[in-house]
Amino acid sequence: MSGLMKLAGKTALVTGGAKRLGAAVVRSLAAQGTHCVIHYNTSAKEAEALAMEIHRAGVRAFLVQGDLSNPEEVDFVWDAALAEAGAIDMLINSASIFPEATLADLSVDTLL
Repeated sequence: MSGLMKLAGKTALVTGGAKRLGAAVVRSLAAQGTHCVIHYNTSAKEAEALAMEIHRAGVRAFLVQGDLSNPEEVDFVWDAALAEAGAIDMLINSASIFPEATLADLSVDTLL
């Protein structure tokens, strides 16, 4: 496995990192020694708890809040992540939306 990127000591920005799949990614990265910038929109409590959890595991955790469905906040989130962590080695996009519709009702317009 020498071709795989060594993750220890690197820093990852995980969008949507406070809950569900994003939180699982953060935990997995932290277990490999990766420092994590945990992005969240409305899940501040979950993000704070996860940051404390991975900090206890021996890696640094940074929190960045922003609504990525607002194009104007995308640059803010990136700039805040850089300001907090100093450098970002990898980006994992896990942020998502949860429209209130059935699968049959979904369309591209519904998601935008």
